[in-house]
Amino acid sequence: MTTPNSAPHIHRTDELVAALPHLVGFHPAQSLVVVWIGAGRVILTQRVDIPDAAGRRAVLAGRAEWVFVPTSAAARADAAAAVLCCDDEADLHAVMPLVDRVHRQIEQAGVVLLDIVHLASGRFRSLLCDGPCCPPEGRAVSPAVVEAAEAAFAFDGRAVLPDRAALVAQVAADPLAIAEVAGLLPQRPRRARRGDRWRDAAIPEVLAVVLGRPTTLPADRRASVLRSLCDVRVRDTVLWDLAQVDADQAAAATTTLASLARSAPDALCAPVATCCAIAAWLTGDGALAGAAVERALAAERGYGLAGLIDAALRAGWPPDAWRSIIGELDRATCRRGLLT
Repeated sequence: MTTPNSAPHIHRTDELVAALPHLVGFHPAQSLVVVWIGAGRVILTQRVDIPDAAGRRAVLAGRAEWVFVPTSAAARADAAAAVLCCDDEADLHAVMPLVDRVHRQIEQAGVVLLDIVHLASGRFRSLLCDGPCCPPEGRAVSPAVVEAAEAAFAFDGRAVLPDRAALVAQVAADPLAIAEVAGLLPQRPRRARRGDRWRDAAIPEVLAVVLGRPTTLPADRRASVLRSLCDVRVRDTVLWDLAQVDADQAAAATTTLASLARSAPDALCAPVATCCAIAAWLTGDGALAGAAVERALAAERGYGLAGLIDAALRAGWPPDAWRSIIGELDRATCRRGLLT
């Protein structure tokens, strides 16, 4: 899910289609995208994969959930539009019963469904319209509308990626980087470090890396930061400071944390990947936040803070929700490690 910090206005279907890659962060394929709109502005973008035949049967039988209507977005939205991205006409017909369920979900949430759009090979048509404005082969978005969408998102600072695989790669394990770090880690588990003095040194070191925009990080420094973030008190203090920075600093921190996540062995991955997810969320990049949370939970299924962020993203909470949560604490409280 993506919650734009500078929410764009969407007035027409072609504007929605042109904005879609920017809202999602990549060009969606084999996906359903639901865009939640409040007062004419996009407040949340939700994307899910189109399930295969077995997945469709499970959803229709009630054994699996396909689209979760985010309660936070539904409460703030007055309208929504759905875009079904699939090139294969057979896939379109097969998935329509699920799209009908999404239609009902949106209406049950008390939100007006503006349109359900089929997007295939760059051409779009409304599935709610049988008129001449929506021929079966669809219509292309005009270059002027595409250029307007690019201009509207120009200050976001995020490039549109070719697909979700490119997004996941930003936080995926890099075997060579992991091998560099792993070679610097102790072979035996360390005893818990007593006292607090080491944290007094570790917290500034981690902040200098996360907020310092380093161009390169040697393996020994990466290993040190990754180990330090495994301490809850260090992690929570870093997250408190991260919540105080502006969007530009949060975006730079996201890049650094994503690089660190690629270097993290599974034993050290959950804390740094969760911090990356929170930093991405603060910039409105819910897609990258979701990928980072997936990496964290794959490494450590029971990591509490990752589970909390995963639930918040699925519920469609805006970035200010995290700032509100951590804003109720002072830095000294985080220093004592009271987050889960």
